[in-house]
Amino acid sequence: MSLGYDVAQALPGLRAQAEAMMVDRCRVERVTPGTVLNETTGEYTPTRVRVYPPASAAASDGICRYKAANTAVRDVEAAGQLLIEQAATLSLPIAASLEVAEGDIVTFTASTFDPQMVGVEVRIAGEHHQTFATARRFPVEEIS
Repeated sequence: MSLGYDVAQALPGLRAQAEAMMVDRCRVERVTPGTVLNETTGEYTPTRVRVYPPASAAASDGICRYKAANTAVRDVEAAGQLLIEQAATLSLPIAASLEVAEGDIVTFTASTFDPQMVGVEVRIAGEHHQTFATARRFPVEEIS
């Protein structure tokens, strides 16, 4: 026996526990070339294709967990604009989030404990790869 073997054997149970903490729901979409006319506003908006949950899933949204890494915010000046930056992480199930990539847009569709999260959009800011991961944890940035 080895520690690596023991962790590998426990991993399915550990992933199930991590998913049990994912009490919110979200949809992840990728912006694709082209636009579509918004009949309400009369404006053209970029088209999006869903990447989470996978297109094969019946539901239009999936489980997730959002966590602000800290409550402190800092001002950042970029290209003459004053922006506010706050580190945050989006956790998704390992198996269902294989197609999620940097730049994808996340829309929160339900939140068990924070109703203000519904409708909030964040952008995937980086990838997450890890041996023995119990969840795929993406760094995200809020879209303002």
